[in-house]
Amino acid sequence: MLHAMHPDAAPAWREAIECGIDVSLLEHNLGLTVEQRLLQLDEMLRIYHESRLIEGPADATDDGAAAPAD
Repeated sequence: MLHAMHPDAAPAWREAIECGIDVSLLEHNLGLTVEQRLLQLDEMLRIYHESRLIEGPADATDDGAAAPAD
C-alpha cells in the first residue's frame, strides 16, 4: 500500500518501506515546523516524566551506594 502511495519514491525510501518502516509518520513529522516538533517533544517528555512518577523508584531504599562486601 505504501508503495502505491509513493510511486516516485527514491530507492532509499522504497527500501525503508520494504523493511516495514512506516514512512507516513516520517512524512508527517517532516511536514511540521521546528516549533511544532519542539512542542511535540515537550509533550512526549511530559508524558515520560509523568509515567516515571507513577512507577516510582525501582527500589525506595536504593540510594545509589554499593552494597557492602562480606
